[in-house]
Amino acid sequence: MKHLLDVINRKLPPTPWEEGDCIPWSDPAFSERMLKEHLRQDHDAASRRTEKIDEQVAWIHGDLLAGQPTKVLDLTCGPGLYTSRLARLGHECVGIDYAPAAIRYADDNARHGTRRRPSALIERNWLTAHTCIERPFLSRDGRFVAPG
Repeated sequence: MKHLLDVINRKLPPTPWEEGDCIPWSDPAFSERMLKEHLRQDHDAASRRTEKIDEQVAWIHGDLLAGQPTKVLDLTCGPGLYTSRLARLGHECVGIDYAPAAIRYADDNARHGTRRRPSALIERNWLTAHTCIERPFLSRDGRFVAPG
């Protein structure tokens, strides 16, 4: 157990992953377990319940974005529960996540739930991404690509 002095006296800036265990988001078995937690409706621990997500998406779309289609970037999108809803409302959505099961779910949902054709999954040793827009947004070496 850490004591307050351990926190106060720690090295700044901290070395990535030095202060704790690396959460295995990209591990297939862990990823599958987390996806199940994201989709459960009896708690809000991984993702919010459907009713709450719908309320939040209505607020984002109506109040924050004034109902105007825009580009949305959802970092750590998980299974794409927000991006899929926003895409159906006409927004161009990009979701980025590390978990392969969540990305597969989001990609399947985008293929069947929106008018937009999702791009292929883009995988790197440190990043996996999916997108709900009509073209990949990362090149093979991880640089952002221009339209066309």
